[in-house]
Amino acid sequence: MVFLPDKRNIKNKKNDLQDVELDMKEEIKKEFKDRISILAVAYHNLGVEQEFLKLYSEALASYKQARLFALKYLGVDDGIYKNLNEVYEKACKELGNQMERQREKNMRQQTTMENRRAVSAARAGRNISSHTS
Repeated sequence: MVFLPDKRNIKNKKNDLQDVELDMKEEIKKEFKDRISILAVAYHNLGVEQEFLKLYSEALASYKQARLFALKYLGVDDGIYKNLNEVYEKACKELGNQMERQREKNMRQQTTMENRRAVSAARAGRNISSHTS
């Protein structure tokens, strides 16, 4: 008596193997998506801390990086991308204004320092000339 392999059994094993492969691929995709989500949120959180420290240009760069990661790896329809994109657009407006105010303040401080130096130099010049006369 000769036992031949059951062709139905071989086909079922092939299908099972393909199912396992598909399941593994889906699991890898899900894990990758989770890690990208965590990375994007980490960049966002970095931006929040930089904003608190008044490092506005760095904060914008971090928000932008968070948005780009989410866009590239999660897609336009993903909720995380939508949220990070909204945060980035809002930050561009608000932090742009903050950066402009900071620049104006720095310019005023620089002008004040230059004026003080000029006054000090003028006083020092008068003191030197009054001592030499």
